[in-house]
Amino acid sequence: MLREFWVQATRYETEAGPMPLTWAHERIAWFRPFVREVDETPAVRDQLLTLLQEYDVRGIAVHDANIVATMLAHDIGSVCTLEPALSATAGSSPSFRR
Repeated sequence: MLREFWVQATRYETEAGPMPLTWAHERIAWFRPFVREVDETPAVRDQLLTLLQEYDVRGIAVHDANIVATMLAHDIGSVCTLEPALSATAGSSPSFRR
């Protein structure tokens, strides 16, 4: 989910401000060899549509649902995140479970 990394790294709504674009490029180049990249396939789309309806997903939570849909469609059981606010916001997003 390189797109999601880019969104978070370069957004202005953070305390520190956005990461410079050259840094974002460098970090992607660094971590790509360590991650499994998967495509957004029709199976991901179908899974996403199911999650959106089943959990009444709205607004920015669609980004999270898309990650979950990708994981489910590709049978990925865990995700690594460096998002420090994840635990603080977990209650505001739907809980997606198999």
